[in-house]
Amino acid sequence: MKKSDIGKETYYYLISILAAISFLIGSLAIGISYYVSFEQQRERLIETVQSQARLIEAMAKFDAKFSAQDHPEGAYGATLSQVVKAHGMGKGFGETGEFVLARREGNQIVFLLSHRFLDMDTPRPVPFDADIAEPMRLALKGESGSIEGLDYRGELVLAAYEPVNWSGHQIGIVAKIDIAEIRQPFAIAGLITGLLAFIILGFGMFVFNRLTRPFDTSDSVISLGRKTDKYLHLAAPVLLATVILYADISIPLGVAGGVPYVALFLFSILSPTRFFIISIGILGTIMTVVGFFLSPEGGLLWMALLNRFLAIFAIWITAILTLYHKEAEIKAVDNARNLEKSQEIANIGSFDWNIKVNEISWSDETYKIFGRNPQEFNPTLETFLDAIHPEDRKIVKQAVDESVRNDTPIDIEYRIVRPDNEERVVHALAIVYRDDSGKPIRLLGTAHDITERKEAEESLSASEQKFRALAQSASDAIITTDSDGKIVTWNSAAETIFGYSENEALSQTIITLIPERYHEKHSRAFEQASLTGKLKNPMRTIEVEGVKNDGAEFSMELSISCWTMDKNLFFTSIIRDITDRKKAEEELFKYRNHLEELVNNRTDEIKLIQKIAVAANEALTVDEAMLTCIGEVCGYTGWEIGHVYIPDAEGICIPTDLWHVKKTERFDAFLKATMNTAFEPGVGLPGRVYKSGEPAWVRDVTNDTNFPRAKTAEEVGMKAGFAFPVLGGGNVVAVLEFFTTIAVEPDQLLLDTVKHLASQLGRLAERKRTERELLLKNYAIDSSMDAMMMTNLDYEITYMNQKMCELWGYAEKELLGCDNSILRAEEHLKGTIQKIVFEKGEYEGEFLARRKDGSTFIAHVSTSMVEDENGKIVSNVTSFIDLTERIRNEEALVSAKEAAEAATKLKDKFVSLASHDLRSPLSTITGFLNFMKFDTKNPLCSEHKDIVNRMILTTDHQLNMIDGLLDLTRMKTGYISLEPRFANTNLIVENIVQNMLFMAQAKEITLVNDIPANARLYADITYFSQVVSNLVSNAIKFCSKGDSVRLFAPDNKKSIIAVSDTGAGIDSQTLCKLFTQEDKTSIIGTAGEEGFGLGLPYSYEIMQAHGGSLYAESTIGEGAVFFAKLPYVKPQLLIVDDDEKVRKLIMAYVDPLDVYVKQAVNGSEAIETLKLFVPHLIITDISMPVIDGLQLLEHIRGNPAIKSVPVIIMTGTDIHLRDKAFQMQASDFITKPLMEDEFLPRIRRFIG
Repeated sequence: MKKSDIGKETYYYLISILAAISFLIGSLAIGISYYVSFEQQRERLIETVQSQARLIEAMAKFDAKFSAQDHPEGAYGATLSQVVKAHGMGKGFGETGEFVLARREGNQIVFLLSHRFLDMDTPRPVPFDADIAEPMRLALKGESGSIEGLDYRGELVLAAYEPVNWSGHQIGIVAKIDIAEIRQPFAIAGLITGLLAFIILGFGMFVFNRLTRPFDTSDSVISLGRKTDKYLHLAAPVLLATVILYADISIPLGVAGGVPYVALFLFSILSPTRFFIISIGILGTIMTVVGFFLSPEGGLLWMALLNRFLAIFAIWITAILTLYHKEAEIKAVDNARNLEKSQEIANIGSFDWNIKVNEISWSDETYKIFGRNPQEFNPTLETFLDAIHPEDRKIVKQAVDESVRNDTPIDIEYRIVRPDNEERVVHALAIVYRDDSGKPIRLLGTAHDITERKEAEESLSASEQKFRALAQSASDAIITTDSDGKIVTWNSAAETIFGYSENEALSQTIITLIPERYHEKHSRAFEQASLTGKLKNPMRTIEVEGVKNDGAEFSMELSISCWTMDKNLFFTSIIRDITDRKKAEEELFKYRNHLEELVNNRTDEIKLIQKIAVAANEALTVDEAMLTCIGEVCGYTGWEIGHVYIPDAEGICIPTDLWHVKKTERFDAFLKATMNTAFEPGVGLPGRVYKSGEPAWVRDVTNDTNFPRAKTAEEVGMKAGFAFPVLGGGNVVAVLEFFTTIAVEPDQLLLDTVKHLASQLGRLAERKRTERELLLKNYAIDSSMDAMMMTNLDYEITYMNQKMCELWGYAEKELLGCDNSILRAEEHLKGTIQKIVFEKGEYEGEFLARRKDGSTFIAHVSTSMVEDENGKIVSNVTSFIDLTERIRNEEALVSAKEAAEAATKLKDKFVSLASHDLRSPLSTITGFLNFMKFDTKNPLCSEHKDIVNRMILTTDHQLNMIDGLLDLTRMKTGYISLEPRFANTNLIVENIVQNMLFMAQAKEITLVNDIPANARLYADITYFSQVVSNLVSNAIKFCSKGDSVRLFAPDNKKSIIAVSDTGAGIDSQTLCKLFTQEDKTSIIGTAGEEGFGLGLPYSYEIMQAHGGSLYAESTIGEGAVFFAKLPYVKPQLLIVDDDEKVRKLIMAYVDPLDVYVKQAVNGSEAIETLKLFVPHLIITDISMPVIDGLQLLEHIRGNPAIKSVPVIIMTGTDIHLRDKAFQMQASDFITKPLMEDEFLPRIRRFIG
């Protein structure tokens, strides 16, 4: 199998495992060898140092006995000199091995022999307690053994140490070798082993790769005949075979004699050709036999012979299996290459998705379709989806998921985006394969690049749609049939003419539309055209009869053409219903006959009609034509009066000043009566003609019951009269009436004549009306204060009005056909504006315009698309407004506003100063009067005390009036700003009731609070409380003993407080003036209470400032009800927490409170939400990703638009941040877990 079949990942795992095993085995082998060698070296050192110590001791004993007198230093010196001499004759052992001999002198280690490395001739003593020379120190202590420690150089050594018993001296001997020297051969062996393992592993990978690779495709047939270069491939194995044969005949291999030849054949497996394998097999067989006879004897004969036989057997069994395997692979490769070639020709690629490991293998053609390089692109499900157009990824992912889940075959089209951003369209087919357990394991399919086909289909579809649109918009029926006569296309005009829907028609043949008497003739002509492929008289228009769905026959014009497509013959018929034309021709024929009769009988009538027709066509206006008509009719008939009535939009006939009158002074009264009389439909002569739409004749109008002007007509001697309508667009647009002084019987010929006159005048009126509307539209556009233009779909100017030319300074011919970008100074806006118009159908904005002379100005532009009756966009219409003057006016308005604000501030300052100047003396006077009143040293007499009391009441009254005026002025000028918040309505009202209770009790009036306990309002509590207090105070003021005052919410409405009383009530005139400052409505209360008439206007202004209202209802004797209505505001909360469970818990807690809630998962999302949503309360956690709660709080308090919004901080772990949160102006701080009985009261503080 191929390496790609087992998977790259498995291949690399295999290599890694083999390398790891090789490394482990090598490491263990080298490590064990090193340990054994190290211990052997230790034993040798111990044996060596012990033998040397015993030798020195023996020498010392000998010298003590026989050589004590021969050396100046006695026996010790004699022995030492011999040891030193012997030591000097050698350099030690190995690279670093040496013997060290030393004695202890006090606290010093004195070395007796020269060192091999450091201080070789005069070794320096070493302190006995130093860190180095550890082995010698142990020997001088009298110990024996081995150690891994530091020698006199400080090097790490393996040393054996032994004390020497030498004439009473404290002497030790050490044999040591550097540990580095022991390790060195093993390190080298490890490197060599690793290198060999790497080479062997590489060779194994190479062999594995070759064994799993098929033959060269050029070697498709097993044959011994090859070109010369093929034989060159045998050079290496022949040379190897020669070496093996030489070894075989030179060395007695014995029973192993066949092994090298098997190895030789295995070498041939590396070849990619059959010829090579067979050739090496034959060569190996021959040489195995030859080697048997030529090789030296070795081992048993029968075993050697059996070995050779088995070798030959192994060679050919391996050859047969290898050739079988290679043949299969050749077929697979050939099939694969044929498939690739077929895919390349068909532009179809294939893919194979291994679902378990998420690996996708693509064919070469698939890589080409996706525009990817196989060496650079690794196809997986994720990278495949990344290559798909973003808008199609979801569809593809759903199709794949559905196929994997339910075995649904994939058959979809989607777009891909190549690396060069080129978009292609791909059609994919795929199916899923499952294992025995039903789990999906592979998904196989094909990918077909259908971009060109799709473009062709879209082009064809566009052409078809264009043709269909043209056909559908045509007023004539367009019908196409195939060579069998079956209808294949049917437009809307055909549906209208024949009465068949498109679905009904497409199941019919063309003969269905032809009368039965013409079937045979049609069939013969159709057969002839089908055989010859052409018509006898193509495109000739003929008149024939057709049959509608209901069986009715009608006249039609028919034009037929034939054409071919894909060798198929088609016939297209264009049919026009000429029934109306036929009727018109018949009418014309009758009319012509009638005219001939008129010519023969009434030549004057004909001349009248002709004369009026000519005059009507030459008239510039409808009025001129009608005036001519009534003059000619009066001249023809000899009647004295002719007049025109015009109906209005409601059908009322209105008199006009279009008259023809003989002897005006005689008929002056009738003329005046007519000009003063309008007629409803059916009333009077004009009314009945307008209603019926037919001429009417009255023999004697004075005796007609439906002639309102009969009395006046009788006075002036009027008798007969007739009238006829002028029809335009099927409606009566005028009524012409005529009168004479004699009774005349109806003249039918005259009535018929005036019908034709009416028809001519009607067409003229319709034409003139259309012309007038068109002129008005053109005039409206041309005289418009706005510049207007039209552009085609390429944004080329096709029309502009005069204002457009004046505004930009161009002549009309200079702009026609130009791109509209000539009008802009900002070129970069072109694409932006066009994109917005294309997406939204319209655009409105401002841009910098450039005139012809180069000057610029700010223009407001409004562009919209224009569609035809089929909804197709045909052009764009744009209007422009020069904002120069508006900008100048706005600047002037700003200046005026600033001046007005300055004046207002001056007025406020004046009011403040005036109030201060008025209050100060009044307060002083009140103070002195109170001092006089309560002065015990100089008490006032009763008369004077009464005067002082009256003066105190008067000054208090004046002070209260000044305060009321000042509050009202501040409220009207906006000096007082409201600070609304949510509050419990019942608690506010209860507080007011308690404050007013003493007043009510003093007058024995019942005061009741019926506001629901859970009612909530959104207002400035201070000012709204003043409103309710004023209403309650007024109610008490106008109630008597036993009455009651009640505060309630009418119909349980959430934002209205009503104050009702059972007092005297208010009359309607006073009720209308209660809330106006201009009309003082102060009335004395039932107990003589006085007021200033300012409380209700002040309350009204407060309610207006809240966006609410204040109104009252009252009935005299039954009391009054005052209503304070506030806008209903639903509390809005923003919950910010990354824990969804916490957010859901808070939602559950606040759900009964009737609030609107938005959520955010962190501070960043909350900031984005706050850009479009301003809540009444924010509840946020502290610990959140991206932006935490304290950072969010800092952002809120730094944003002027939302800085006043209350923020509740909650946390479960960061309780130590409580003080910091309040320092940052947090409104409250709550710890988790959130308990409902603690959480809700805190929430209600802010949302009521």
